[in-house]
Amino acid sequence: MRVPRRASPCLLLLMLALPAAAGAAPKSWKHDRDAVLVKVDEFRLHTARQGAAAVSLGDHIYVFGGSNWAHSADNIERIDPEARRSKKLKPALFNRAFHAALVYDGRVYLFGGQASAGDYQLVSSPRFPGQRMANDSFEPLMGTTLRTTAVPRLEPRIECFDPAIGGVSVLGSMPHPRANMAAVVLGHGAHFVGGTEMGRTGFKQVARHDVFDFVSREWGTALELLNAREGPAAVVDRLLVVAGGRVRDRGLKAVEFFDPDERAWKFLPALDRAAAGHSLARLDRYLFLFGGYDSPKKIVAYDLARRTSRTFEAGLSPVSHSAAVVHGDRLYVIGGKPNSQDNETDLVQVFALNPDHRPE
Repeated sequence: MRVPRRASPCLLLLMLALPAAAGAAPKSWKHDRDAVLVKVDEFRLHTARQGAAAVSLGDHIYVFGGSNWAHSADNIERIDPEARRSKKLKPALFNRAFHAALVYDGRVYLFGGQASAGDYQLVSSPRFPGQRMANDSFEPLMGTTLRTTAVPRLEPRIECFDPAIGGVSVLGSMPHPRANMAAVVLGHGAHFVGGTEMGRTGFKQVARHDVFDFVSREWGTALELLNAREGPAAVVDRLLVVAGGRVRDRGLKAVEFFDPDERAWKFLPALDRAAAGHSLARLDRYLFLFGGYDSPKKIVAYDLARRTSRTFEAGLSPVSHSAAVVHGDRLYVIGGKPNSQDNETDLVQVFALNPDHRPE
């Protein structure tokens, strides 16, 4: 009688795994019927962070700085979108968050941002109501919170990261350092609009419009915004477009653009809802606004062709102060803070245009 050969343990494990792998379906996220985007993937950063800056350069996405209560975020991460993983690089940065990262001539330049010494202490304080004791008194419950002891300041130094050599160098300072400003590259110039500067009693919102010439390394000024505000910007056909933002403690619906040829600011039709604390990126014919203070799970799509907007949900985990960047035909929403109580997130959320969406 012929005795069958025994399969090796490795082969048996492989055979057992095949049906499960074949039947496994990729994770899907719910989205509104009229959603312009759909969520297609998510993975993790090396370090959770909010207020980071991110750029797409070559085959990778680079993430710079940001803030994190528990760990230092004064570093650079390199995301490999194909492999769906992020790697912490060796160069350390100056401590900065809510800053700008701009690409010019194959290098990344970092401007502004809030900085601190990063000193923290645990503080215990009574939190009522407490437990009733036998003598009819109350014993307060103690709550422990993490409180910063450092004095916030603005980072004036400009850093330049060269991915070809993996090094960081310092290239002077901003004449008017600030944070939370709109920042884009138009031609050979970096434009910085609005944001917060340090006033006599703390941070104040400004309408300044400064321009840095990458070739001459000189600074100049351009026409200011009509109103002081904080908020991100994007480039649309050589125009600097600011969508939403924050004035004092309220969000804005306004969409404005700066035309460098006419040296003038003009208005576009407003958003369908106010936005503040959001990230912004352009893909195809749309500007996309992700999350924010009041609507951390919402996405706003501004149709640049029709100059109309709509708000929808597409599986965005709640975030404010995330970074949004386009790489290939996909949008990456990086880090952020879910709400005022939770710590920063390490999520990288990936979106693509909804193939079922048809513009009206």
